[in-house]
Amino acid sequence: MSFFVFPGQGSQHVGMGKCLFGNFSEVRLIFEQAEDILQTNIKKILFEGNDQQLKDTTIAQPAIFIVSASALAALQIIAEKKFKNLATIIAGHSLGQYTALFAAGALNFEDTLSLIKIRAQLMSQAPTGAMAACLNIPKESVNAAIQDIQKNDILSIANYNSNTQLIVSGTISAINQIQSKLKDEKGKVIVLNVSGAFHSKLMQPVVEKLNQVVQQYQFSSPVVTVISNTTAQPLYQNLIAQELVVHLTMPVLWSKSVEYAKSYNTGQSKNYFVEIGPKNVLSNLAKRDEKDFEFFNLETTKSIKAFISSMC
Repeated sequence: MSFFVFPGQGSQHVGMGKCLFGNFSEVRLIFEQAEDILQTNIKKILFEGNDQQLKDTTIAQPAIFIVSASALAALQIIAEKKFKNLATIIAGHSLGQYTALFAAGALNFEDTLSLIKIRAQLMSQAPTGAMAACLNIPKESVNAAIQDIQKNDILSIANYNSNTQLIVSGTISAINQIQSKLKDEKGKVIVLNVSGAFHSKLMQPVVEKLNQVVQQYQFSSPVVTVISNTTAQPLYQNLIAQELVVHLTMPVLWSKSVEYAKSYNTGQSKNYFVEIGPKNVLSNLAKRDEKDFEFFNLETTKSIKAFISSMC
């Protein structure tokens, strides 16, 4: 069983995609097409920019998708197989859900990147906020702190990432409060490298605007099962538009998504957890709880070849 996953915002880093760009003409074409759509020299930002530039939502989201799409293209070239013949089931974390839909053929490259560009612009216009990871802190303690803060401020769980990690999202003052309230716990609270309060009520002002945009697009039926972020169940063609809209304010049920993917194990001798895109954030999350997978992160030519060799 091969479970392919695609990362979201926060996985970006300077230099991502450079190896694939240098090794594959197909990837260079992806970058060329992307720059026509974005009207931005994305190569210069990715290869010569800095962390602060990449923190900008309007840069980070398109950039992560472009790099993930590039790795996906390289995978199919090296494997000499179409993605649908490599993957059993797939999922994307937050922004990564758009990449998963692209990988599954529900959207073409141009439409996916155009949607992500508009989504990122809208999200950057939402009220200022922040996000933080609560690591190795009991859920009961996190929930109790959130309930107390919610009496006077905006804060909620944005991502249920694993048994040991919850992501909270809200106003900057609410993030400061939860850091203070949980300071005596054995775990820790780490503010994330993002520029907004994603998957929270602070995104509500841009929901209807995104809905109007999404309704202009046609979605095909996925050729590979895609797991929904908001339900941890298969995302069928007729549900895609609604999912992409409610996705802004609803939490990502990531740990449940991984559990659902495991149900697709039909007794194969090997089970792969394959992260396509920059860094290995999702792989590291799963490694803490899952012992039945072999883990791979496909970001460079070398890593893709290593994965293909393992499958042989």
